[in-house]
Amino acid sequence: MKINRKELMTILGVKTDAMKKIVRLGQLEERLENKGYKLISNKKEGRTTMYEIELLNDSKEILSNICQYMFGTKKVEEFSEYFLYRVMNLDKPLTKEFIAKKVGVYRDTISRWDEYMLQNNILSKDGYFYVAIDYIQDKKELATPEHSLTCIDEYESYNNCIHQIKRFAEMKKKYIDGENVFEECIRRVSAYMYGQIKEYRSIAESKFVYKMKKYDKKYGCKLYKDIFKLIKENYPEKQLNDYWETWL
Repeated sequence: MKINRKELMTILGVKTDAMKKIVRLGQLEERLENKGYKLISNKKEGRTTMYEIELLNDSKEILSNICQYMFGTKKVEEFSEYFLYRVMNLDKPLTKEFIAKKVGVYRDTISRWDEYMLQNNILSKDGYFYVAIDYIQDKKELATPEHSLTCIDEYESYNNCIHQIKRFAEMKKKYIDGENVFEECIRRVSAYMYGQIKEYRSIAESKFVYKMKKYDKKYGCKLYKDIFKLIKENYPEKQLNDYWETWL
């Protein structure tokens, strides 16, 4: 089919300046292929440049449009990999940094895509993962981090330790600065004498406990099934097992 420059820009989803840049860098054929089209020819007809293109893969155009208009991105392959990593590992606390590194995008991009997944009812919030990192000392006294899933009780207990350590440090600073915090300092020093602060510090130095958002698939979501199918059609080389992470 023959189309003019304006129609071509509509297919590519770009404006005038971006279109000029695509042509200047010789990226027109590649960008059309990403949309499922092949460029046959382009030639002047009067004062207008006409483009002859052929539709190669309707599903590629559909996937591209879903990415652009529902997830705000033109990075179709990167989004496809993100989608597979996210939905294949909902039972594991994969960090945004981890997925971003795997996919090749910024952490903020993963945050934005997660939000779109919620808005489009593909995912729903399902509480939190609580993760403990224990630093085990080996014979050479090198701390080796060991990750494990834990519970909200340990998370709150750890944060209480951190809070008490900070409060003690604040009181100590105020006392050194000459502020009248005698009674408070006596109470904190007494706690230290009985080993409480020392115990808190020991816990804080040996582990780190944090929480991160947990998601679940929305039951019966057609968009989820459609995207999954489109990814498999357009990227048959992507094996699902390659996106399943053995976190623990």
